[in-house]
Amino acid sequence: MGYKTKVWIDFSATSVLYCVNPNTYGFGFSNYVNAEQKFFLIKNLKTFGENGRYLEGRLNYEISCFFETLKPGTAIPIRYLFTHTVLNSVWGIVMGYTFKQGDPQMEILCDLAERVTAIEGMVESVGMFNPWLSNLMPDFTGVTSWIQAYRGLCDFVEGKANDRKQTRVKGQPRDITDAYIDRVEDTKDPASTFFPAKKFFPHSMAAVLVGALDTTSTALEWIIFYLAKYQDVQRKLQQEILEVASKTGQPALSDRPNLPYTEAVIHEVLRITGLVPMALPHYTSVDAEVSGYFIPKDTLLIQNTWGIQHDPEVWDEPEEFRPERFLDENRKFRKNENLLIFGTGKRSCLGESIARDQLSLFVARMFQRFSVQYSGKPPSEHGKHGVVIHAEPFSAIFTEI
Repeated sequence: MGYKTKVWIDFSATSVLYCVNPNTYGFGFSNYVNAEQKFFLIKNLKTFGENGRYLEGRLNYEISCFFETLKPGTAIPIRYLFTHTVLNSVWGIVMGYTFKQGDPQMEILCDLAERVTAIEGMVESVGMFNPWLSNLMPDFTGVTSWIQAYRGLCDFVEGKANDRKQTRVKGQPRDITDAYIDRVEDTKDPASTFFPAKKFFPHSMAAVLVGALDTTSTALEWIIFYLAKYQDVQRKLQQEILEVASKTGQPALSDRPNLPYTEAVIHEVLRITGLVPMALPHYTSVDAEVSGYFIPKDTLLIQNTWGIQHDPEVWDEPEEFRPERFLDENRKFRKNENLLIFGTGKRSCLGESIARDQLSLFVARMFQRFSVQYSGKPPSEHGKHGVVIHAEPFSAIFTEI
């Protein structure tokens, strides 16, 4: 049975996120029904990202800084190579400023965000999202260390927000933080998640940052992995990028329709890696029947994303790395709604559009300028399973074209 079934319709609009720590808040890690946090963030990510224009300018600057730190011709470890660039571009929208390369505060932010996603091992990651197992064995499942890192990240965000308050003018928001504080100060309804005593802010902002690291940074590591392994794919991608760049100079987000093979490569990497192997758990809010199975209300459901991305009834020869599966007969990019890395329905990742823009721009600019190859023996394609699937540690050599 394929995965394009009624289950996504029945549960995506009525599910409730499970909270591994009942004392935390936020849209990503809470047990809540009201989606006002998410809607607020979606709206303001667009507003302060100027529908992509600010993010593109910010990301182009960060990518240029990233290129300056690269040492072509030398072996460079890839794990966490892109963390600074990715987080800083999102931080600029959240807080209205960015950190300079080498700033100790940025190193603290990167370390905290990395620790939140650092739980490795299939058993540990299952236990992380399982209520009775995580409560029974918090140290074994990684919940204890995760909560410590998560609280540290929230404290960091709250501290920086307090600094921003010193120069804030009510009603004239410069960034998401200012807009959030305005909303809190205007909220009088105790039932609202913006009611001052609820203190959702640091948790929602932390979830935005972790989401950026989860998807974009890790996906870029895997893109380097696969393009270093499949040199023919890399050459095709570069040829397409260079043809577009010969007309426009530097690749831009507006060039995405003219880069179908580049988009196909990115999507195939997201598919074959299964990047986030299990989605955040959801509770059913009503009794339901799916494909003959009765699922009672309040059942905890976990989406097996990796299984969906490797289902042979959905994907032809799913273990093969084949970007062409995302191209139509005219070699135009073709979306496949069975690619569920960012979730589906009302509980889909709010940072999806930002992540896709970051990946497209980063890949286009990077492979316009560099070719990559492994340094030493190629690692396994299976990666290290956990909350996020990382590639086994490896190094690559960047060579200027």
